[in-house]
Amino acid sequence: GGLDAFLAARRVGPTGRVIGVDVIVEMVKRANETAEKSRIANVEFRRAPIERLPLADCSVDVAISNCVMNHCADKVRAFKEVYRVLKAGGRMCLSDLVASGPFSESALADEVWGEWLVVACSKSDYLRAIEQAGFQEVTVEAEGTFNMAENDERLKGRIVSISLTARKE
Repeated sequence: GGLDAFLAARRVGPTGRVIGVDVIVEMVKRANETAEKSRIANVEFRRAPIERLPLADCSVDVAISNCVMNHCADKVRAFKEVYRVLKAGGRMCLSDLVASGPFSESALADEVWGEWLVVACSKSDYLRAIEQAGFQEVTVEAEGTFNMAENDERLKGRIVSISLTARKE
């Protein structure tokens, strides 16, 4: 619905610009409608997959992501695309989920969790994908239990929330 973009729009002020990207048509439509109704002029939303951002090379100062990259099957490709659009010296700030243990067949087949669990990777593989995309200064800022998963015995202790920053040289 654009919440992170609206918060960013406040931070960059009237001379800054925020572009939200989502692959789901309804979410883009809803976010654009909210921006219009709220008269937030420095934010816009576009529909595209993260692996094909509708942005020019080296055109973005900061890329933020909140639980998006973990859904990508090819994380290196997704991170390379973010790297492509960042300006030299630009940074990526994200919060995401990583796997910290194996998943049962039951969890993998789950209607809610299964689709994500199939493409989930470990923290080390996730950080390696960021580095393979070209990012420098990859820093895990915070790490903790993903409480929603702790309520499911099949997932307890197997999903970790991380927040990190990385820089494009």
